[in-house]
Amino acid sequence: MDINQLTTQIGVALAHSDDLLTWALDTYQRSHQVFIAADERDLPGEQSCPFVVLNSVGTAAGQSRQYKTHTVGFRCYVHDDTAPVQLLDNLRQFSGEARVETFRKKIETVVDARFGDEFLIDVDMEIDAISDYPFCGAVMTIELKQPWTGDPLD
Repeated sequence: MDINQLTTQIGVALAHSDDLLTWALDTYQRSHQVFIAADERDLPGEQSCPFVVLNSVGTAAGQSRQYKTHTVGFRCYVHDDTAPVQLLDNLRQFSGEARVETFRKKIETVVDARFGDEFLIDVDMEIDAISDYPFCGAVMTIELKQPWTGDPLD
C-alpha cells in the first residue's frame, strides 16, 4: 500500500465514522466534513465545520528497516464563537479549544480502530485556539508502520 492509498483509507474511515457523526450533530447540528488535501490559502469555511483535512506527509522505507513507515497529517477545525463560560468570578473558558481537542481525539481513535495498535507508532499534535478565532484548530501527525510484503522499496 502506498501513502496515497493509506490516506484515502483513513479518509473513508473518518467519513463513515458514526462516533464522529454523532458528536458533530450533537455539538454543531451538522455532519463533520473530511477533505483529502486542500488549498491551505483558502480552507473550507464555517459552513464546513467541523472538518478535517488529511494530507500525505511522507514515507520511509529501506533494506535496513524492519517495516515501512507512513506519516499522515491532519488539520482539524471547529468554528466556535459562543460566549465564554464563567467557571468562577474571575475565570472564564471558551469552548472552542476543548471542542477541537475532542474532535481531534475522536479522529485519532478512528485511525487506531481502523489500523490497530500494532500499526500506530506515534501521534504528535498541537492546538491553536487563538490565531484564527473563532476558528479553533488542531494539527496532528500520525505515523503508521506497514509490515513488509515484498520489496521494501515498493
